[in-house]
Amino acid sequence: MESDKATETWYEGQTYWDFANGAPKATSDDNQLQARQFARMIWKGLNFAPGTTFKVGFGIQCGYALAWYCPTVAKPDANAAKGTLVAFPKPHTKDQTKTYQDNVCKSDGSCVDPSYLCTKDGYDACYNEMAAKAHNEKRKLHCAPTPYAVDLTMAKDMQKLLDAKQAATDPAKRAVKYKDCLENFYTAPAGTSEADVMNKNLATDAWYAMKSKYNFATGVGSPKADADVFTRIVWEVAAGKVAFARRGKYVMAWYCPSGTAGINVGKAAAYIAAVKPDTCPKTCKDDVKGDGYRKCYQPLGLAAHNAKRAKHKVPKLELDYDVAKRA
Repeated sequence: MESDKATETWYEGQTYWDFANGAPKATSDDNQLQARQFARMIWKGLNFAPGTTFKVGFGIQCGYALAWYCPTVAKPDANAAKGTLVAFPKPHTKDQTKTYQDNVCKSDGSCVDPSYLCTKDGYDACYNEMAAKAHNEKRKLHCAPTPYAVDLTMAKDMQKLLDAKQAATDPAKRAVKYKDCLENFYTAPAGTSEADVMNKNLATDAWYAMKSKYNFATGVGSPKADADVFTRIVWEVAAGKVAFARRGKYVMAWYCPSGTAGINVGKAAAYIAAVKPDTCPKTCKDDVKGDGYRKCYQPLGLAAHNAKRAKHKVPKLELDYDVAKRA
């Protein structure tokens, strides 16, 4: 048997593998055996210690093929033995379910945790897309016509820093090209799940809430550090770029404005010019085909609803553009 045909046969075992439950499907013994052969073949190895290498060898004889998969931890002494073999987890035991779920992935690279597809390129692409969209929606409210563009290189560099240390960075210790970028840092409150931090705009909403610390008339914040967390989201800058990094319950954003005199040194006049209140006059043009909803009506309908609700002493509603699209 040619080795490539053997590989295809073992790979077909995925038909009998239950990715969600991390075990072979309830079927015949032969099919379960084939499923386990598939699992060994594409095992990811997250359960192995750092420095483990995954080695394989094949035996071919008279139409038969054999593959041995040997995860190996290298010896610290280069002159010592080749390494120490590491055992695979035992199959089918209840306490190993998550191990199999994490290490036997679908052909798109996703295991039970679909976040792999978002983070496989060295940064959280899904979070960057979501947070940038949320920022740009806030910018529209404050008449900042230029949307922030995500800088992917910056996002990757930020992710490395956040992975190494879950804390705000020191601008003086950043790469030269990032020294002038301004930073927002978010730590989720106790009791907040990592899933909520990943899938919701908790960080953006928390930073935007600092609007209450900023005086639009004077261009001064009190305290300034809190107000700046808000103004970075909505100020109008030329060729502004942004990027985000997320790890667990921590989120970091860098804002790199260019060409706006006075902002970085805190001149009040520059803030007044660049940071508009959300009551600023807005020009709106519906693009139902592109947006999927009538965006110009949304604030009008919201204001009218909330005016009625205020009479009844009930809380304000908030706009949700995803709901508008479904409506």
